[in-house]
Amino acid sequence: MVEIKIHPILEDNIEIFDGGGIKIYEEEPGMLQEKKYTLKLVTTIPVIKEIKKRKRDGVEEHREIITYENFLLTITKARLKNGNTAITHEFKPFDGASAKYPGFNVPKNLIKLFNEKLAVPEWEKLLVSPAEVYRKLWKIYDYYLDIEPEVITFFAIYTIASYFYVLFPAFPYVYLWGARQSGKTKTLGLFQKLCFNAVATMNLSAPSLFRLIETFGSTLCIDESEYLKDVERKSEMQTLLFAGYKKDTANVLRVEGEKRKEVKIYRVFSPKVMASINYPNDVLMDRCIMVNMKRGRNPEKLNREPSEDFTEIREDLYKLLLTRFDEVYEMRNMDFDHPLLVARERELWRPILIIGFWIKSYLPEEEGAKLWNDLEKMLERDVENKQALRQDSDLNMVIYALASHLQEDGIVSNKTIKEWILDEFRLDDAEYKTAQRYWTPERIGRIMGGLGFKRVRRADGTYYRVELKRVKELCEAYDVEVKD
Repeated sequence: MVEIKIHPILEDNIEIFDGGGIKIYEEEPGMLQEKKYTLKLVTTIPVIKEIKKRKRDGVEEHREIITYENFLLTITKARLKNGNTAITHEFKPFDGASAKYPGFNVPKNLIKLFNEKLAVPEWEKLLVSPAEVYRKLWKIYDYYLDIEPEVITFFAIYTIASYFYVLFPAFPYVYLWGARQSGKTKTLGLFQKLCFNAVATMNLSAPSLFRLIETFGSTLCIDESEYLKDVERKSEMQTLLFAGYKKDTANVLRVEGEKRKEVKIYRVFSPKVMASINYPNDVLMDRCIMVNMKRGRNPEKLNREPSEDFTEIREDLYKLLLTRFDEVYEMRNMDFDHPLLVARERELWRPILIIGFWIKSYLPEEEGAKLWNDLEKMLERDVENKQALRQDSDLNMVIYALASHLQEDGIVSNKTIKEWILDEFRLDDAEYKTAQRYWTPERIGRIMGGLGFKRVRRADGTYYRVELKRVKELCEAYDVEVKD
């Protein structure tokens, strides 16, 4: 008979990483310390695993295999009261992660250095200038993409910001939206090579994506066309995207297990970049910075394909994170005064503006002013894009609601149309409440009148005479696709 005893673990001794394998926090300083900060980072590296097996005849078999294991790199940076800086590090196996990163995330040269038993030799040599990293990224994006300078500036700042995303309560997605052959796929490929622990979602299942984000905080690079064809995959991706932009609410629950079913909670907070010909629905748009990609005219740039792996710049980006994480930590609560920074836009743009302000402080005055001006242009353009797209999106939402629910010609009430629209928001209580306030009878009435449906007034409210043939024509005209 087997006796099993269970002892509750009440001490705070279990490592939990909020939405990815990176953690940055401030500690209580010691007697000689003024400030003390710690960074913890999970990385996957190849290891030699020794296997010893004793056979029945007493002969011992010994063999070695190369496999991959997760390690935890811990860096502590203390500012002493005498003005000096003390830095220590530890590199050890990490048992708290279920996934393995598909390749090196932290560059090999840095891992070799931190794997030394002695203190990091000549730590100052690891320091890189934020200004130089920004300039290198700007040149890379400018070399391969034929787009406006302010968009290149935004891409460079977002790439750097992805390495510090965990410091912010919310972090925006980037939505690359535009016609075919406008550089969306190439841009997505550059983000995949440069952003923090970035992975493409094409060949990964939803459970794999959940595990990669929880363990490594991976930046997801999503080509929307790759999952729109699969209804189940689309639903899982939407769940991930709706939840994963805000640290406190970035939890996805899944029931897993073959014999014994268990509810597993995945923390899916991380940067995400999407590319699509179509624009997103309102729920997703509220989590994104919209970038309208346009077809370029420079054939030299258009024909350049990013085949290199950008090892040097990726190493610089990790050096920024590993050596200057305390600088960004101290700026994480900065706020900015701009008439367009209201509610959700303030929440989305703060991380980008904070990183931009940090980089700006290392640049000459004129170059820093240009960076800031570019970010303000992108903020204004983002708000303008969303205002224009929401008008089209509202119209499409009404057409979609009619096409999804209408079975035959008839008279439909304003109230019924609103309930059909709200069906799309019922999975998220906060979004549902917002949609209830947004979809007023007046708004629905203006759209129905604009679509040509005749209003019928009755004692119990306003109705519209709707023909199924007309709804199908509108679906075709406005490219509205209805699920079966």
